Amino acid sequence: MPRQLKLVLPALAAVILALPCFSYTYLYDDYDFLPRARSFHLASLAPDPQVIFYRPLSREVWFGLASLAHLDSPFALHILNAMWLALGVFLLIKLADRLLGFRAALIAGFCFAGLGALPILIWASGVQDLMAIDLVLAAFLLRLAGRPLLAFLAMAGAILSKETAIAILPLFASLEWVLERKAVRFSSIVLPSLGLLVVWIAVHPGVHALFGRGLASGSGGYLGFDQPDRARAIGNTLLALVNIPVGRISRENLGIRLIALVLACALIFVALRGDGGRNPSDLSVRAPQGRVLAFAGMLALLPMALTVCLVRHWAPYYADLPALGTSIAAGALLRDQPFRRVAGFLAAFFTLGILARQALLDPSITTELNLERTSWALERVEEGFKRLHPSFPAGSVVYVSAQIRGVEGVYTHMYRFQAPRVWYRDGSLLTAKPRERRPARRYEYLFWIVPNLDVAEIDLATLRARSSGARPTYAQYQKTLRGYAFGLAASGETMRAARILLRMPEPNGEMWGVDARLASAFLLAAGKPEFARDVLGHVPALERNDALGALAGALAESPPGLDLDDSALVAFGIDADDSGAARILMRWFSEHRYEEAAIRFAQRVLRLVPGDMEAGSILSDLARQRDVDHPTPQSDVDSLPPA
Repeated sequence: MPRQLKLVLPALAAVILALPCFSYTYLYDDYDFLPRARSFHLASLAPDPQVIFYRPLSREVWFGLASLAHLDSPFALHILNAMWLALGVFLLIKLADRLLGFRAALIAGFCFAGLGALPILIWASGVQDLMAIDLVLAAFLLRLAGRPLLAFLAMAGAILSKETAIAILPLFASLEWVLERKAVRFSSIVLPSLGLLVVWIAVHPGVHALFGRGLASGSGGYLGFDQPDRARAIGNTLLALVNIPVGRISRENLGIRLIALVLACALIFVALRGDGGRNPSDLSVRAPQGRVLAFAGMLALLPMALTVCLVRHWAPYYADLPALGTSIAAGALLRDQPFRRVAGFLAAFFTLGILARQALLDPSITTELNLERTSWALERVEEGFKRLHPSFPAGSVVYVSAQIRGVEGVYTHMYRFQAPRVWYRDGSLLTAKPRERRPARRYEYLFWIVPNLDVAEIDLATLRARSSGARPTYAQYQKTLRGYAFGLAASGETMRAARILLRMPEPNGEMWGVDARLASAFLLAAGKPEFARDVLGHVPALERNDALGALAGALAESPPGLDLDDSALVAFGIDADDSGAARILMRWFSEHRYEEAAIRFAQRVLRLVPGDMEAGSILSDLARQRDVDHPTPQSDVDSLPPA
């Protein structure tokens, strides 16, 4: 096979190994980037002081161009990212060929292609890492080709694609010295690099936030040099670089990955067969092997050190940029080994990469399996919504009770990422919790997401329910409608809220009594005591413990603008001055992490028992203002509080 054709085989292997990730729908950051791209304006390119990252090239520019070209569907973005991935492997081969020769370059390319953490970058937002990788490689190739200006522009582009590339800037500026101990050209390379660093520090909002906190991450920070699990992050990154799984292996969807493994391993055989030793043309190389290994080591260690020291939340794909260095090092060390040994090593490395991709890690960690599950769940929910409503009128508000949390990430996607805006390509569509109802909305709809990921809707005129799938339980219907009643009361429609609670079908008299007391609490809070007394005159008696349990559920997530504490205590037969009851509720809210409610009742206990140590301790712990970093622009959710 011609040598030039062999150069593309490692890139083809990388794409084949990434094929299982082509099934992803839009995920997480995609829901921030796509709406911004569809309403792009030049101001979007400026640093946003509310966002800790500044990546205009891989975010606003890239997604804007994809949207303009109508290539912003999930599959189209996967195809584009596969092209970036293939280009990155090809550029790495060209760099290794320039430094070490052809055979070493093939080995380096296959090592990078077989990295288990690499295929996840097919995810649409993975373009941030892919662009940074490709532009870093382009910058080094241009430096070696004697084109410093283009090299500098490529390096700047890498930094504006992902901040981790800034760690490679010292290696880029000193490349001649590292590879050949030649004097570095100060005016054409070092000075512009220093200028780039100064400007980047001056404009980057994340750097400002970091220095503003004294280089610490703070209670809710994403970046900081005070990371508590730094040793674990270092260990996990090193394991990811050599494809050692960091968790128990799952068999979930392993079959398709094994097929990809077999095809990729076949390409190893085709590419390396016949190149059993060093080719004569490889004898004239750019730099001594020791110098190349030093370069590779710095290329691996610099971005890895920056990430593990600065970023609080570790993920396997953080190893992708450092893997450029380890792949070149592998090429240097294995280029003189016989075919069988090299092929066996690469096949084993590819196999370990497949197993590393199957590691079961915490749902909060961005892994291939976790994204796969989230993607599947979101596709089910999107299908359910569109089955019930193929479209919504412009400006509609969709109230959703997401009665599912956990691995699937549906809860976060509905409220934080406003997923329906992307599903329906309507930036005016608002998704909110029923308890956070906004008044003066012409079109409003009420849904809940069933634990099996079906979607159900309640007709707000008739209060009848329908489902996209199986018949949901009545308890789910009640929970959704009860939340909407809270939202009505908070938005000033107290009588309508009370009517819903009083007329809602109930399984027994006790449950009707609880809802009737809630209706009375709404009426008391709205200054309608005569109506409340009339309702309370018909409710059955309630034991104190049962009343406190019902109050805990009712007051845990009080809607904005609804001060229900005093009226709810009265409606449920608890004296407003009962410090024991206030303490029980305070503890329950604190233990279950309902921070706002815990703060309110800690303050109540302190009013009733001045100087109370328990309430003071809870209040001091929960009342601290969280300094939360925002890695992406916050979706416009009509000033609703965060989920």
